[in-house]
Amino acid sequence: MKMINKKIRFWILIFVLFSLLLINNAQAVSIGASPATLHFDVTKSADYTEGKVLVSTSGENVSVSVSAEGEIADWFAFEKEFIVSSGKPYKLNIILKPKIDMESTRSYTGILRFTASKTSQAKQPTQVNQTNQTGIENKVKSSTTAGVVVKLIARAISCEATLKKILNQKNTILEINVINTGSAEFKPTIAVDVWDNKIENIIRRAKIQGGELLPSSEKEFSIDLKELKGEYWANIKIKECGISELVKLEKISPSTIKGASDFLTSKAIKGLYRIKIKDVLAISIYSLIIIFIILLTYRIIKDRKKDRRG
Repeated sequence: MKMINKKIRFWILIFVLFSLLLINNAQAVSIGASPATLHFDVTKSADYTEGKVLVSTSGENVSVSVSAEGEIADWFAFEKEFIVSSGKPYKLNIILKPKIDMESTRSYTGILRFTASKTSQAKQPTQVNQTNQTGIENKVKSSTTAGVVVKLIARAISCEATLKKILNQKNTILEINVINTGSAEFKPTIAVDVWDNKIENIIRRAKIQGGELLPSSEKEFSIDLKELKGEYWANIKIKECGISELVKLEKISPSTIKGASDFLTSKAIKGLYRIKIKDVLAISIYSLIIIFIILLTYRIIKDRKKDRRG
């Protein structure tokens, strides 16, 4: 019987230590940065260019500090520290100012490091036999990085465009998203020629002049093609970006406008989907505890049967 009690105490101790280890890991915070790599295209005539990084975390009221590393560490200007919470990512604005005369034959690289820290309070008595308690700070840290690539380009204006939606209601409406990836502001001119299904005749033309689009910013533009019945083709052109793409107009479906040059390629805009890590850890902890209890019970029953036989 004493042997059984010793075994029970041993397994209970293992269980307690195991649970404490899992709970401590569950308190850790994670941090993410999107995009993983920032690309800056600059011209000799531009004083600076801008970019944005979306910073997310698994915790609440997490303090995030930012630092720059690498050969271009002193080219950056940004907010050094900010607070971010789960479900509320922080959009950090990055300003890049080259400090040297850049060469067009090479790329310049650097790193932005994001460090998350969260302080938790633990209680302990101030002295023996006293009930007054003071807090002990326990800082949990984690970090991630975003790479930076800087290139010197010949032209100041460059952009990307995505045909986000084709709305076929009473009127056919094209929703186009334009991103200024260059270092100069411009007003995009978007023109659409609608062709018949055999691409023989132009049956409608539409054209809009957008407002000022600042560097590293984006805007959505809508073009109303009026009522169109059947299937047609649309040649979508953005003059300033050298973009010209033929798209089929039929059922509601996303299409992509591609650029004419290497740096004028279109990119699909992806949403940020993130599972809360603390929820996953909590489920894992409870599952492991249940499994551990089942195994412990099985071992105790097995030992008792063994002792009875003995």
